[in-house]
Amino acid sequence: MFAPSVVRNYASGLNSDYNQAASYQNAIFAEIMSMVAFCIFCSAALSLAFTVGALCFLQKHAERVIKVSVIFTIVWFFGLGLLLALASSGHSYYYGYYYDNDFDNMMHMIGIFFLIVVAIYVCYAVSFWKDIPFAASTITTGVTACRANLGVFSFAFVSPMLNFITVILQCMSILTLLSWVGIFDKIEEPSDTAKFVAYLVTFFWLVSLYWTSEVIKNISTVTVSGVVGTWWYSPVEASSFCSSAVMDSFKRAITYSFGSICFGSLVVAILSAINSLLRRAQRRCGLLYCVIACIMQCIENLIKYLNKWAFVYVGLYGYDYKTAGKNVMGLFNDRGWSTVISHSLVQKAMFTVALCIGLMTGLVAAVAASMLELIYDGAESTAVTGFAFFAAFFISVSISNTLMSVVSTASDTTIVCFAEGPTEFEQNHPLLHAKMQETFSSTYPDVNFVRGTTGEVV
Repeated sequence: MFAPSVVRNYASGLNSDYNQAASYQNAIFAEIMSMVAFCIFCSAALSLAFTVGALCFLQKHAERVIKVSVIFTIVWFFGLGLLLALASSGHSYYYGYYYDNDFDNMMHMIGIFFLIVVAIYVCYAVSFWKDIPFAASTITTGVTACRANLGVFSFAFVSPMLNFITVILQCMSILTLLSWVGIFDKIEEPSDTAKFVAYLVTFFWLVSLYWTSEVIKNISTVTVSGVVGTWWYSPVEASSFCSSAVMDSFKRAITYSFGSICFGSLVVAILSAINSLLRRAQRRCGLLYCVIACIMQCIENLIKYLNKWAFVYVGLYGYDYKTAGKNVMGLFNDRGWSTVISHSLVQKAMFTVALCIGLMTGLVAAVAASMLELIYDGAESTAVTGFAFFAAFFISVSISNTLMSVVSTASDTTIVCFAEGPTEFEQNHPLLHAKMQETFSSTYPDVNFVRGTTGEVV
C-alpha cells in the first residue's frame, strides 16, 4: 500500500514539474512572439512616417538626393575594395615561415576587382552627371503626383504581407506534394521516377512562387501609372487621398488589365524559375552551366526592365501586353539611352532613401530598447539593443523600399507622359512642365522628345 502511493506521488510531482516547464516555455515563446509583432508594427509605423517626410524632402531636393546616392555608391565600394585589398596580404606568417593562403588571395583579388569597378563607375558617373537635373525633375513631378493621391501607396504598403502569406502557403503545398511522392522517405532511396516528379513539382512551384510575386508587384505598377496619368491629363479627378483616380486605376488593374499583368508576369516567372534551377546545377556541373546561367540572368533582367515600361503603358492607356511592348520599343527608339540613364539614377536614389529610412528606424528602435531595458531591468543589454536595431532596420528597408518603388514608377510614368502629352502637362501643371522642359533641353539639346499622342488615357 505504501509503495504504490509513493510512486503515484512521485509521478504526480514529475507531471507537475513537466507542466510547469511547458507553461514556462509557452510563456517565453508568447513573450518573444509578442515582442516580434510589436517590433514589426512599430517598424512599419515608423517607416510610413519617415516615408511621408522623405516625400516632402524629395519634392524639394531630388537633385541633391541623386548626387548623394551616386557619391555614396562610389565611396562605399571604394572603401570595401580598399579594405579587402589591404586586409588580405596574399600570404601569412606562421612560426617563421610564409605560406600561401587561398582565402587571402581570393579576398585580395576581389578587393582589386572592386577597385577596378569603382574606377569604371567613376568614369561612367562623369559622363551621366549632366543627366541628373532631368532625372531629378521626373522625381519631383512623380512625388507631386503621389502626394496629391497618397492612397496610391496603400496597395504597395500591404503587398509585402501578401507576398509573405502566399510564400507560407506555397511552401506548405510543396512540402506536402514532395512528401506525397516519397522524396522524404527515409526507409529506402527514392526512385528515379520520384526524383523526376520532385524536380518537375519544384519547377512548377518556383514558377507559381515567382508568378504570384510578380503579379502583386505589377498590379501596384499599373495602378500607380493609371493614377499619375489621370493626374497628368485630368488633375481634378486625382487630387485627394482616395480619389476616383486611385480607385478606378486599382479596379482596372485587377479586372480589365489583369490578363496583361498575368501574361507579362508569367514570362518573368518562368525565366526566374529556370535561373534558380541553373544556379543550383552550376555548383555541380561546372563552367558550361555557369555560362548558361549568366546568359539567362541577363535575359531575365532585360525582360524585367522592358516589363516595367510595358506596364506603365498598360496602366496609362489600357493597352494589352503586346501593344504596350511595341510602344516601349518606340519610346526607346525616340529617346535612346536617356530613358535608361534616368531610370537608373531614380532607382539608385530611391534605394538610398530607403536605406536612410531603415537606419533612422533602426536607431530609434535601438534607443527605445535601451531605455526599456534600463527602466525594467536596471541594466542595458547589448544583445537586445542589437536585435532591435537590425530587426527594425531590415523590416523598415523592406517596407520603405516597396513604398519608394511607387515613386520610381511615378517617375517612369512622367517620362512616358512627357513624351506623349506635353501640351496637357503645360496646361495643367505649368511650373512642373517648365522645369522638365528646361532640364531636358539643356541635357539633350539635339533630341526631339515629343512623340505625339498615341492614345487616350483611360
